Amino acid sequence: VSTKNSKILEINQTINQNKKNLFELKQDHEKVKKNIENNLIELNKAKSSKSVLTSFNKDKLDEFNLENWDQKNLVELSKKVFQYIDIQDGWEKCVQSALGEKINYYILKKNISDDDFYNIKPVKGFFSRLTSFNDTSDASNVINLITSDNNDLLSQLTYWLKSFYYVESASEVKNKLNNLPENSKIVTKDGHIYDENSIKFYSGESVFGNVLVRNTEIKKLTKNIQNFEAELNIENKKNNSLISEIELLEKLISSNESKIKDYVDENHENKIQLAKLLQDYENLKKAADSNNILKKELEQKSANNKISLDNFNREIDQENENLNQYKAKFQDLNEDLSSSKGELDSFQDDINALKFKKHELELNI
Repeated sequence: VSTKNSKILEINQTINQNKKNLFELKQDHEKVKKNIENNLIELNKAKSSKSVLTSFNKDKLDEFNLENWDQKNLVELSKKVFQYIDIQDGWEKCVQSALGEKINYYILKKNISDDDFYNIKPVKGFFSRLTSFNDTSDASNVINLITSDNNDLLSQLTYWLKSFYYVESASEVKNKLNNLPENSKIVTKDGHIYDENSIKFYSGESVFGNVLVRNTEIKKLTKNIQNFEAELNIENKKNNSLISEIELLEKLISSNESKIKDYVDENHENKIQLAKLLQDYENLKKAADSNNILKKELEQKSANNKISLDNFNREIDQENENLNQYKAKFQDLNEDLSSSKGELDSFQDDINALKFKKHELELNI
């Protein structure tokens, strides 16, 4: 019973620790589920926004379907210009104004022949031959607001934008123009274009209005979606791991509780057996106590008997001594008797002799 109680105490401590761990895991699980829920909300928002912006750009610019064009073998880049470039944050309107409709161009192959170029069938699309242009651009040239993984395209863009320069605001235009080559154009951050004699204000309502702004936002949303999906994947892994840990702990707690129940049942049976043993022990103890009393009584009786026996033995010894004395006296008496008998016989002989003499005397008389 003591061993079982010790095991029950030990298992209970384990169960309590496991329940504490389980509580903490469930709290972590709730946090992870909340993170997953928030990430899903943000992911769906980002996907929805991207879908709207992509759809809007498609409606604005996808009048021509390259896939169905029978001269698509002439095209170098299968997507439009704006889909290959990244713009420095906040400068989308500036780049869009500088490029204008060119953001919607398809770039044809560099080695396309004049015959192929001038005999392209009329379609609702914009095309440009790939141009090599390696001049070093000024630091304030609009090309420096653009990045791309395609060097040929960057070369083409540098050619298109060689006379376009950027400034933050209109207040910088005059001083900037004075330091630039002839026919240069200045584009502000808001997309307004200035030259020496004219101004073209940015309008987002044109066919190409805000395409790059939306495209930049689409790219940001795409990156955000990737981040959300990566984060969601991590959180899902955490979630699955926590679920596994929770299930494992719950099984362990259940198993330990089952063990405790078994131990309790065994303890109950053991206690019944112990009670019986204790009762038997009490009965035996009572019997032993009774036997002890009896033993003491017997020992007392034995002691008393021993005393009596000793006294009796002493009496016997005394009697034996007395008997021996009596025997000695008897022997003496026997001897005296024998002697007296001899004397008696002698006296009897004397008496008989006297009687005979008397008889003789009487006869003689």
